Amino acid sequence: LNDNTTDGEDAAIAIGASIPLLRGAGMVNLEPLILTERQLIYNVRSFEDFRRQFIVEVARSYFRLINAQQSISNRRYKYLSSAALTERTKALFAAGRLNFLEVQRALQQQLSDENALISSQQDYESQLDDFKILLGMPIQQNLDVQAVRLDLTEPPQRSDELVKLAEQYRLDLQTARDQIEDSRRNVSVASNGLLPDLDLTVDGGVGNRNNTSAARIDSRDLTYSAGLEMNWPLDRVAERNTYRRALIGFERSQRAYRTLHDTVLANVRDSVRAVELAKTTLEIQRRAIELAQRRVDYSNELLTQGKVNARDVVEATGSLLNASDAYNRARADLQIQILQLLRDAGILRVDPDSGSIGQALDLRSAAR
Repeated sequence: LNDNTTDGEDAAIAIGASIPLLRGAGMVNLEPLILTERQLIYNVRSFEDFRRQFIVEVARSYFRLINAQQSISNRRYKYLSSAALTERTKALFAAGRLNFLEVQRALQQQLSDENALISSQQDYESQLDDFKILLGMPIQQNLDVQAVRLDLTEPPQRSDELVKLAEQYRLDLQTARDQIEDSRRNVSVASNGLLPDLDLTVDGGVGNRNNTSAARIDSRDLTYSAGLEMNWPLDRVAERNTYRRALIGFERSQRAYRTLHDTVLANVRDSVRAVELAKTTLEIQRRAIELAQRRVDYSNELLTQGKVNARDVVEATGSLLNASDAYNRARADLQIQILQLLRDAGILRVDPDSGSIGQALDLRSAAR
């Protein structure tokens, strides 16, 4: 349009608005945005909680592999001991100090130990494949598992203090607590839907005057209007049902929080007891190894003197093997139980730059 055109169509600039004053007014309109933002927070918490539990699962599988390696070493030692015992019984039989039955007994134990060694090696390969699957590695890819000493420190807090830490730092508990607030807002939104419709409507427009160019907008041609429009809620059955569902959801979220709260506290208490049991078991197995080692030494000495048969030496060696396996399992179980306790209390921190599981823990950050 240009100023020379005077016989074209009229031009107008118009604006209108309808502002709700009762139903649909206030923060109700922002509820979808608020819910989406909070859902993002919940998803981040859920992912972080998964990372913490995943590090516990990886540690558990890792310690199982280390135990399997140690089991292979123990059974290899047992096999070599049985082979040495067979040679000793043959020498004692040749010297007339043992009968041939003891030689056969020692040889039979040697064959049994050889089979146990092969079986433990096969079990290790199977566990190694499972560990690769857990890490998302191809089964065909080689993986050399190195034994790393991980001395995880037990939290210095008492059981009641760990319970309070769990109430404060457990991410799933924080989410359940926030979801109660979400349900309360949902009730408020649903109750707003029961109100009558009262809208403030405002309209205004301005255009060009007659026999003028459409580009010449003239404020003297301004028109405006304002008014109130109200619709009384005579049929709100669907809205009432929505409101009742919101009330039920609010009660459900409260019950879910109480149930999760009690479950979390029970898990923390169970983890504390599990750590204490693991510490006691580890000490008992350490003493059992010392006793089994003295028994092996004593039985070998008596066999040399011809005062015992090969069965006593075999039983003593088997007891030492069982004690060693039990000690290794107890040591690994203690580390796993400490990790699980830290996770249950919500104070386990995963450092993606750490080079070992032991460095994945930072108790100092939990105090902030």
